[in-house]
Amino acid sequence: MAQNIYFEARGSNFADKVAVADVVINRKIDRRYPDTICGVVQDGYIPGQRVCQFSWYCDGKSDTPVDLDRWHEA
Repeated sequence: MAQNIYFEARGSNFADKVAVADVVINRKIDRRYPDTICGVVQDGYIPGQRVCQFSWYCDGKSDTPVDLDRWHEA
């Protein structure tokens, strides 16, 4: 969840970060989506394609946070 908040909303305000988390939690609860947070974040991933629900997950870039202040906020 923290990675998703970081990569989707690290430059945004607190409300935007909460909204990202809310989307993930609501999808986790919905039977049409995977039943874990990681499953929701990774949903739609097909190796070599960019069809992820959350673009950072399949953009091919490093998934290691570099802005430690924003990482701690997430």
